[in-house]
Amino acid sequence: MFGVGIVLALSACVPEPDVVQVVAGENFSCALHQDGTVACWGEGANGRLGDGAPTSATAPVVVSGLTDATAITAGLAHTCALRSGGTVVCWGLGNVGRLGDGTGLDRSTPVAVTGLVGVASIAAGDAHTCAVRTDATVACWGSNSGGQLGFPTMTASSSFTPVTVVGLSGVASVSGGSVHTCAVRTNGTAACWGINQWGQLGDGTTGATSTPVTVSGLASASSITAGSTHTCAARSDGSAACWGANFFGGLGDGTTTNRLVPTNVLALTGATSISAGYDATCATKSDGSAACWGSNAYGQLGDGTTINRLSPTSVSVLANAVSIDVGVRHSCAARADSTAACWGRNDEGRLGDYTTVQKLSPAAVLKAQVVRNVEQTVTGRQHSCARYTAGTVACWGENSFGQLGDGTTTNRSTPVPVVGLTGVASISAGQYHTCAVRTDGSAACWGNNSDGQLGDGTTTGRLSPVAVSGMTDGSLIAAGYDSTCAVRVGGAAVCWGRNVFGQLGDGTSTSRLVPTPVSGLTNATSIASGRLHGCAARADGTAVCWGWNANGQVGDGTAAIQRLTPVAVSGLTGAASVSAGDAHSCAARTDGTAACWGANANGQLGDGTTTQRLASVGVSGLNGVASISAGDIHTCVRRTDGTAACWGSNGNGRLGDGTATGRLAPVDVIGLGDATSIGAGFAHTCAVRTDKTAVCWGSGEAGKLGLGTFVERRTPLTVVVQR
Repeated sequence: MFGVGIVLALSACVPEPDVVQVVAGENFSCALHQDGTVACWGEGANGRLGDGAPTSATAPVVVSGLTDATAITAGLAHTCALRSGGTVVCWGLGNVGRLGDGTGLDRSTPVAVTGLVGVASIAAGDAHTCAVRTDATVACWGSNSGGQLGFPTMTASSSFTPVTVVGLSGVASVSGGSVHTCAVRTNGTAACWGINQWGQLGDGTTGATSTPVTVSGLASASSITAGSTHTCAARSDGSAACWGANFFGGLGDGTTTNRLVPTNVLALTGATSISAGYDATCATKSDGSAACWGSNAYGQLGDGTTINRLSPTSVSVLANAVSIDVGVRHSCAARADSTAACWGRNDEGRLGDYTTVQKLSPAAVLKAQVVRNVEQTVTGRQHSCARYTAGTVACWGENSFGQLGDGTTTNRSTPVPVVGLTGVASISAGQYHTCAVRTDGSAACWGNNSDGQLGDGTTTGRLSPVAVSGMTDGSLIAAGYDSTCAVRVGGAAVCWGRNVFGQLGDGTSTSRLVPTPVSGLTNATSIASGRLHGCAARADGTAVCWGWNANGQVGDGTAAIQRLTPVAVSGLTGAASVSAGDAHSCAARTDGTAACWGANANGQLGDGTTTQRLASVGVSGLNGVASISAGDIHTCVRRTDGTAACWGSNGNGRLGDGTATGRLAPVDVIGLGDATSIGAGFAHTCAVRTDKTAVCWGSGEAGKLGLGTFVERRTPLTVVVQR
């Protein structure tokens, strides 16, 4: 946890816009990016954000493992993506088979739709999904409560895998409504099937049908959209027609009269795309503007009011719109400049603007850029920091003591630069303070200084970096709870700060305001500061610890209350590096195994028990260890093959296995197979990937995961910077 660096890197620049498409579900939204990735925001229940967690987000989070998407579609509580090879994946609520994977289970990450290949386009209804194949036929799956899947009969209530719609060919595009489906044929005609209580099938009747019926009098249709109880089509000449329920003016014909056949939308010209939601409809126009009509109780029409509109009304301040999607009570648009905007209801953060405040006109989706170019990051108690390639530093999370170093005490959920710090070689995050060593051997610290842990000769807290007194040849630094230690060039060690329990290792219990030598410690190659103790690995493969020892965290085979000078860790050889947690310590060995000692009530020693250990004990079943990091009451390792494993307390999902179940032995971190480093903090963990992006998981308190949110995550999620 403390003094053990993990690596992340952050892009300091403002990210370029790259949105291709945006879709709106019931209370969440998703965007497709130019690189084939997808990000979602809003309510996360049932895994509908696709990031492996059931938690909500007020700004975009990256969908796990999806890098080749070409189109997306959203239902009420699920999303599907078309991949570049013509297959489809879905995630979110899985009941009634809407994900098409044959199970009916919820999925928090994308799963393949069974047996579906050669797909050209996709469309989701409330609880069903359809795909147009390259041969112009259609297949659907999910709920069939009203015949919306297009079976020959309406006997089946649902299908968990795709079935071909009978009697339908020559299809150009398809759209799913609440309980009906419609398609446009390549000849410009249209057909619909499913529930027809309000005339939403457009055949002049109100009779339901499970087989497609032709929409009366509709020709030259270029696209079609099925809403909750109404349907609309855009024509090739830029006009549009709607039919079905018209309770709030969603048909746009100037009335609230239901229509069984298409009726023209008033004064709409130049329409290029159209989208029908729940009693509301919107269209984009050839000049880049947009118009909406129908229900507007939550501002979903985007005209700056909550007044229902019976005919098209311009969306305020929206220009360069290329597509639009109307959800249940909100709408979103993709723009020609590759940005996105949403408006309307905003509970659960469905508008993606980092708030939950309703918007009556378009608000920019604040795209979160994946951090890159990582060199190092570290995890403290409630904050994290990163070192850039250029030698500068940024921090995020709690900032009540100025530990973020940005000159304020404002908490940050995304990275902010540390003021005036350059030429940094390594960093370390403690409880409420942070420290750095520069390439010239000097050191600086910032944050809480009540015990002199900043090393500047005072007890004055600092909101930005202050030089550590007399440090000119530092090579490594380790910030603990209320103390700090460093290794000098040549292997000698010094510590400063609180020393009530001997955690400075200088043979006294006197706190120090400036660096003081650790007694008899030479040839140190790794150093760590825990809560009330410190440890170091030496060049000969041995390890020593000092300080508070009530739980055996010093590892000398005793439970002596404290050790004021370093003592050898019993039974430990081949130590490559050490890490100190709250009341336990661990070492990675040169043979690829790991050992831990000290407190074990939460299984943080990883030996399969909860028995406290006064001397080192091997971590069960662990090989190929490259590095180790001890958190407060959990521990994690990175293996040489890039995989990672954690054990101990799993509160807030800090082990990254998708659960909150504690583990007495190592369990693999889900989806992490290319880690270059890992770091365990206080109830959270972070790692760096080989592509120099970063992921964090666990408690999101104070924004310490760097995701722009404050919610917990039980699997790794990519660290971002807000645009």
